[in-house]
Order: sequence, then structure tokens, then C-alpha cells
Amino acid sequence: GTDEVLIKVSKAGVNFSDIYQRSGVNPVSNLPYVLGQEGAGIVVASKNNVFKIGDRVAWISSNGSYAEYIKISDHRIVHIPEDISEELAASCLMQGITAQYLSTSTYQINDKTIAFVHAGAGGVGSILI
Repeated sequence: GTDEVLIKVSKAGVNFSDIYQRSGVNPVSNLPYVLGQEGAGIVVASKNNVFKIGDRVAWISSNGSYAEYIKISDHRIVHIPEDISEELAASCLMQGITAQYLSTSTYQINDKTIAFVHAGAGGVGSILI
């Protein structure tokens, strides 16, 4: 479609939601089903002017990221900057967006804000710190 991009997946992120689906905590009802909601790869087909063949892109919230190829609506994709690896983009986009949302949209942190981060051990906590 005109709003879709076909991507050859090079890296897939593994998040708790994927683990919960695999273990049956959040069972998948529509089978067959390809797991994976986050990844990075190279655009191989596009009908829009934003993403071109050969662009390195990353995404979240798109089922099927464990596949070899994935078709995604262009509003769910971001360009990967040259100095960021596909591996890094696939592994931290969800956590990065969550950290950004918590520190700007939920509450606008400023120089007078005191914030308590429970742990810097996970993805979101590490990025917040």
C-alpha cells in the first residue's frame, strides 16, 4: 500500500511482551502468528517519499518482527541515524520511547525536578539515568 514499507529484518528486539506470549502468560489467539514487536532493517520496497530503498529503519509495535521480511505502515517507522547500529536501534527503541514519554509527556522534567529511578538495571532505568 501507499503507506506501507517492506523491510528486510536484520535485527529483532526481544521484549517482555514477546516472552509473555511465548510462555503463555499473554497467549496469542490468532494462529499462525509471528512473534516480535520491535526491530531494525533495510527498506526493500516503498511507495512513499519518506522512506527509500536502502534506508536503515527501526520500528516498534508491529507484529511479525521475528520474520525475515516485514510490511509496516510508514507512521510506525523511524530512520536510524548513521552513528547508531541496527542492533542498538532494535534493542532500545521501545525503552527509549518509554523513557522519553515518562520524562516529557507524563511529567515535564526541569532543572528543579527531583526524580527517583528505582533501578538503572533495566532498559528504561538505564536510559533515564
